Amino acid sequence: MLKLDHIALAVADLDAAGATLRDSLGLASYAGGAHRSGATANRIVPLEDGAYLELIQVIDARAAAADPFGRRVAEGIEAPDEALIAWAVRTTEIDVVAARLGIPTTAMGRSLLDGTTLSWRVAGIQESLESHYLPFFIEWDQPDVHPSRVTAPHHLEAPRVDTIRLTGDRARLREWLGTDVDLVHLEVEAADDDRGEGIGSVALRDRGGGRIDLTPYTAIRVE
Repeated sequence: MLKLDHIALAVADLDAAGATLRDSLGLASYAGGAHRSGATANRIVPLEDGAYLELIQVIDARAAAADPFGRRVAEGIEAPDEALIAWAVRTTEIDVVAARLGIPTTAMGRSLLDGTTLSWRVAGIQESLESHYLPFFIEWDQPDVHPSRVTAPHHLEAPRVDTIRLTGDRARLREWLGTDVDLVHLEVEAADDDRGEGIGSVALRDRGGGRIDLTPYTAIRVE
């Protein structure tokens, strides 16, 4: 069963972004760590339902230029309308998903602040980066230490992802996800000449019904 795992937001400065999200939107975060590629690092905004918002920054421009995901992060920082750079869906059967779509899996990881390593496998990264709206698939090697499990002192009560608005091809998205899906409501529009394919916005809600809309231009406000 596919479930929403995380949504990645490119920012110029992790600490400043975390402070702005906390002070302006009531969303707390914690330092994640550097990715194995050496190109990027992140902060995590843990949410309900096993999902999280990933703030991600380039920490080595040369390494990022040699890494497809690092290049996408750099593009998102330079072009705020593309700051919502990717989203991922979680599976416990990534080999089955990869076989269905005829795509490879790749092992990835990052170093935690305590020196341990968090590791996972992904599939569909290239397609996600090229389309700007398809998710990639992720399976965690240590699900008991999933990033969403860390408690953060939000000023909101139990924030969760309510809606992801995508601009893209509905039929391709349905085929990509398959039928074994348990996701938040998705709103998908057909791409046009004025607005390219991608993640248009993400809406969060807290337990009291409060709403936060994260748009690509959030990158401007959290630098």
